[in-house]
Amino acid sequence: MNWRIFAVLMATAALSSCTPFIRTPEMAIGSSTDPMVVKLQLDATETFDDTFKPAMARVDFVIRDTASELQDQLRLEGLTNAAVMVGIGGAGIAGLFHGSRDLVTGFATVGAAGFAVNNLYGSKAYELIYMEGLRTLYCVRGKAVGLAKTFEPARDAEQDVATAATAVQAGLDAVDAARNRAQGIADAEADPPKAAHQAALAATVGDARILAARDGLSSATASYAAATTRTDQEVRYAAATQQAVDSIVGEVNQQILTIRPSAADIAAAAGGISASAQSTAAADIPKPAAAPAGAAAGMAAAPPPHAATYDAAKAALDNALADLDLATKALLAATQKLDTIVAKIPEAEDTVFSNCAMADKTKGPPLTTDAPNPLALAAGQTMRYGINGGGGLMRHAEWSGVTPKNITASVVNSTVVEIVADTAGWTAGQSYTLKVYETGAGAGAPATIAITTK
Repeated sequence: MNWRIFAVLMATAALSSCTPFIRTPEMAIGSSTDPMVVKLQLDATETFDDTFKPAMARVDFVIRDTASELQDQLRLEGLTNAAVMVGIGGAGIAGLFHGSRDLVTGFATVGAAGFAVNNLYGSKAYELIYMEGLRTLYCVRGKAVGLAKTFEPARDAEQDVATAATAVQAGLDAVDAARNRAQGIADAEADPPKAAHQAALAATVGDARILAARDGLSSATASYAAATTRTDQEVRYAAATQQAVDSIVGEVNQQILTIRPSAADIAAAAGGISASAQSTAAADIPKPAAAPAGAAAGMAAAPPPHAATYDAAKAALDNALADLDLATKALLAATQKLDTIVAKIPEAEDTVFSNCAMADKTKGPPLTTDAPNPLALAAGQTMRYGINGGGGLMRHAEWSGVTPKNITASVVNSTVVEIVADTAGWTAGQSYTLKVYETGAGAGAPATIAITTK
């Protein structure tokens, strides 16, 4: 065997054995001569809370690895294209100037090797798979960042609701205490003011501000319970993010295997990643361990000194009701804010990354032609029709089924199919099927032209 051809075959075999796959951090650490480099890359991810940081680090690592493989593929395609040009040009020049047979053969071999390697390993299909992998990874990252940056403010809003609810409860207690003091004074009074004071105090029991405070507490409790049900799923959402990344790694590598020269067709892995999880029952709003200074507007402090007169006691009750009104408004605002933030978190049973599925890039778009279908062909006609679609590979034309004796078909410059009808032995009323197809990784489905003779 010619040594040049042997070298080409060895290079092709070597490339076949090291088809590039993308990696998870564990795969990279296992194959790296310096695992610490991989670990430092993971630590370089932008800041997220401790729950989401490992998941986001995983996304970013795989994005970098996929981008690196895409760059390598683009370089390979550039090198093989250059080899084709050098080989063809060198062989032509050497032949023109009567170079030795070995020199011409050497240049031709370089060109043939470049063409072969480019067709096998520099195919556009590899680039499309990597680019689709990157698109899907960025889709997952965008959704995961949105989730990660929603959970932290949701937890802050939960704390705000708990603090505001504590203030409202303290306000209700302060109102009850002030009314009891005023009631004691009124009950000890003589008529005529006694009856009027007792009636005034009785009216405060159904004060609209007290009813609003109780309604606010009820609403806040429900919102808090719904919020904690969602925010307690943060760990599960982070795990779903990691699973989505691993699924994409598997899908990209599966598609690479599918188009790998001489590899058997492998079924594409599919399946949405769902962040479904069982909900955690939320308890009533807990009281903060330490409420911020002034959160209850002084209402949780010790009761004021005993009022000496009814007027002073009634004024203290009115002040307590006014403070309760302010605390209730703060609680309603905090509850509304919590509801708004939590609404951005998908429910546990939702498929969070459902629209981040990776498309199959092992096949190009189907081929089509500009030919009418069916095509009525007369003796002596030469017809040319454009070829569209496909993966941009070498195209061919061949008959499917019966091969006509007086019609020839060929592909010109990979862009036009030419059909030539001979006049000799022409018979009308015959039917044939012409198939236009392409070869190589990422080939699209063939186009067919039904031809009838007239």
